[in-house]
Amino acid sequence: MSELNDQIDILKVIKESILGVKRAFLEIPEKDEEFKEDVKQLVILLDKIYTQIFNSEEDAIKFKYYGKYYIPTITKIIKSHIKFINSPAPTEKMKETDESCKTTIKKLIEHFEKKYNSFYENESMDLNADIQLLLGSIK
Repeated sequence: MSELNDQIDILKVIKESILGVKRAFLEIPEKDEEFKEDVKQLVILLDKIYTQIFNSEEDAIKFKYYGKYYIPTITKIIKSHIKFINSPAPTEKMKETDESCKTTIKKLIEHFEKKYNSFYENESMDLNADIQLLLGSIK
């Protein structure tokens, strides 16, 4: 029962973290089309990953720190970007940091795409091994 409670706790933290990203997404001004589209893509990936880890205790445990640390940092990046673009007189340092925010979101999309695909790569390899074993045994 304790393992189930741990998994539920992990899922709650991750879900709350993803909701934070979604709330921040809603704050992005419409004029900021490219960034908004990137964050939208990231949100879609996070939702897909959440669905996957919801159904797998092993995957949920692997994502434990994502909910506590990494996903909340994504929210912070989005909010910082919004603050920078809404600044009436952005400094050079703000502009530089804002570029880093944009680049980081793009890199995170790549990272989460790989993570999501990895769920199915392992499953495919396992299934292929089972198929080969089955076919080998019926020859």
